[in-house]
Amino acid sequence: MPSLRQIVYVSSALAKLDKDELEDLVAQSRKRNDAVNVTGLLVYSDGNFMQAIEGGHDEVEQLYNRIADDPRHRDLMVIVDHSVEDRSFPSWRMAYAYEPDPENMARCVHFLRSHESLYD
Repeated sequence: MPSLRQIVYVSSALAKLDKDELEDLVAQSRKRNDAVNVTGLLVYSDGNFMQAIEGGHDEVEQLYNRIADDPRHRDLMVIVDHSVEDRSFPSWRMAYAYEPDPENMARCVHFLRSHESLYD
């Protein structure tokens, strides 16, 4: 039985973030994620977020609920929510891409396509 949970969601920021604001957000996220053994990826582009979080079921549930209650974004939509055997981002406490370059974006698209059957 898989012991990990992975959630991928998209949302829109109420106010666009500049690179410094995003880096502050990522630094806070890394600290919190490290404390509860959550890993993931955050992509931010033109006021929109795509984030993958993974870890223990309870830890991911609590983190997702905190994210959902965050007033800095709206239109939250979960596109993947499932149990997994292994992490997709085992060494990334919170990797991120700001206005991602084509290579980083290609990795994100590959990840979403590899999980396409879950949200088709």
